[in-house]
Amino acid sequence: MGKRIEAIVKPDLLIWARESAGFTKEGAADKLGVKLQKLEDWEYGISRPTIKQLRKLGKQYKRPIAVFYLDEKPINFQPLHDFRRISGTIGFRQPVQLNF
Repeated sequence: MGKRIEAIVKPDLLIWARESAGFTKEGAADKLGVKLQKLEDWEYGISRPTIKQLRKLGKQYKRPIAVFYLDEKPINFQPLHDFRRISGTIGFRQPVQLNF
């Protein structure tokens, strides 16, 4: 069994990331596959997510995990945009081939 490595992140950044991504606590816990109490423990600073769980949070909230290590909440944060295009396509619709 692998060693549990906790992510030393600030709880207020976890709250900011969830809220700025438009998730309720219940919705985020459901999407992440964790109990609501566990998510609340992370956000209240009672416990910490592991690095693996932090990566999952970042993916779900569409935030790079580096934002969880900032000193304070970002002011005008813009989520990452995917600008990849398939040669020969026109318009702004994302081709199905680029969906993960």
